Parts: sequence; structure tokens; C-alpha cells
Amino acid sequence: MKRTLMSLAAASVMFAGHAAALKPGDAAAGKDKAQACMACHGPEVNNPTFPKIAGQHADYLYQALRAYKNGDRQNAVMSGQAAGLSQQDMADLATYFSTLDSGLESISRN
Repeated sequence: MKRTLMSLAAASVMFAGHAAALKPGDAAAGKDKAQACMACHGPEVNNPTFPKIAGQHADYLYQALRAYKNGDRQNAVMSGQAAGLSQQDMADLATYFSTLDSGLESISRN
């Protein structure tokens, strides 16, 4: 039990240090960096042939880019695109894409 608690504490410290080091994404910077993405995903990044990234949560998009970069997700094109991105580039792109209209209607629950 003590070993488990120590492992959890160490992981928490490592995660907190990583999260603190990453600056929040800048949507304007992400827009400037998004041109290569639009070649496949389209100018509105809603090309039905490719995954829809407009309006996705920034955290999801950041983690997806990171997974392509480190090899946890496998796709030759995306791995190549993500290979040269810094953590800040990924945060900026994720923030930018999250601000775009997904094209989906929201469901109102009354």
C-alpha cells in the first residue's frame, strides 16, 4: 500500500511539473501554424474524408497530437506532421482548432 501511494505521489509531481511547464495555447499562433493541417482536413477543418477536428476540445487535440508525435497513435501522415511540432506548437494548434465551429448543432436539454 505504501509503495502504491509513493508511486501515485511521484506521478502527481511529475504531471504537475509537466503541466506547469506548458504555456496555454494561443489560438492566433495556432491559426498561423495550421496551414499544413488544412491541406488534408480542409480550410474549415471539417473535411468529411478526414477526422473532424474543428470544435474538438483542446485537451483532446493536444493529447492526440502528442500521441502521434511519440508513436502511441499510428498514422504515417499524422506522425510525420506531428514529428516537428513542439509542445507549444501542439497547444497552439489545439487551442485554435477548438475555437472553430464544429458544424454540429448543440442539443438543448430542457
